[in-house]
Amino acid sequence: MDEIFTKEKLQIAIPVLFGAIYFSAFKNGKQTCDRYFLNYFLYLLMSLALYYYTMNVVDINLKGLSIIVFIGVIGSLFAFHMVSNIYLKHLLWIILIVCIGIISKRFYEKFNKEDIKDALKKLIIILIVCVLMALTFPQLLKPKIEIILIFAILITFLLRVIDYLFYDKKYSKTLTYVVVFIFSAFIMYDTKRVIEFSKKCVDGNTGYLDNVFDMFLNVTVMFENLLKLEE
Repeated sequence: MDEIFTKEKLQIAIPVLFGAIYFSAFKNGKQTCDRYFLNYFLYLLMSLALYYYTMNVVDINLKGLSIIVFIGVIGSLFAFHMVSNIYLKHLLWIILIVCIGIISKRFYEKFNKEDIKDALKKLIIILIVCVLMALTFPQLLKPKIEIILIFAILITFLLRVIDYLFYDKKYSKTLTYVVVFIFSAFIMYDTKRVIEFSKKCVDGNTGYLDNVFDMFLNVTVMFENLLKLEE
């Protein structure tokens, strides 16, 4: 992982992205709807850069701290969706990304450079296809689909637990494919939602962080499951 997203490259990218976000997404101290998709993309890149930088430089032994970190993530997530102050929301966004990066670090250490490269290639292809599908067939992505997808991921999680407890992970790979399919649908749905949000965007209430955080979770979960298929 270190050879692909090096600490040095990310140390340059993160300040540049922060500066680009400030000059593009803010006007007179408030977030602006101007250049909506550019700003959304910058925030998404910033989220991913922070995530991978955390995994490259932070080395915390979570033994004995797992519950504390988990509670911290849940608390930060709740506050993130409740607060309206844009600067506090940005701080909570950074805390959430860093915490998720710390938790994910041990998972990525199990894979070699080639596995990660292969998973990245597949991720990029899936993202392109999903975005094109969302742009081409937006009428198919109705609000009720989100509810269906949430239920589908909960059922899949339950099946994973059953597979782990009673079948010694016999169906793990099949369930991983199912998760990839579900989150592909989430990416399409959230892409359509961003398009709709951009049309009714109001300066000072842009929804950048909420929309970006949803997509960030989609992308990272998708990537982790593509890596599982490389095992």
